[in-house]
Amino acid sequence: MTRTIILPLFFFLVAISLFLSAASKEEKHQVDPKTCIGCTLCVQACPSKAILMKDGKAIIDPERCINCTLCVQKCPTKAIRGPTVKPAAEKKTK
Repeated sequence: MTRTIILPLFFFLVAISLFLSAASKEEKHQVDPKTCIGCTLCVQACPSKAILMKDGKAIIDPERCINCTLCVQKCPTKAIRGPTVKPAAEKKTK
């Protein structure tokens, strides 16, 4: 009986692990320093505290960014770009 529970649980945990490792390698948001005006609205909006200011410009820490898009929504100059989505054909060639 325990074997019928443990084996599916094992495969579930392996699948979750693979999913999380793939998700951590995804692209994150980026700030265009030429467009950023240093207003700090994105810093205030970020729930994961992934954005900090350096030399009057926002910088996103990719390790902390959770791709929630709140910074993109708050930026008045649209200086923050989301991750680029590659077409399916391009993904297969790599």
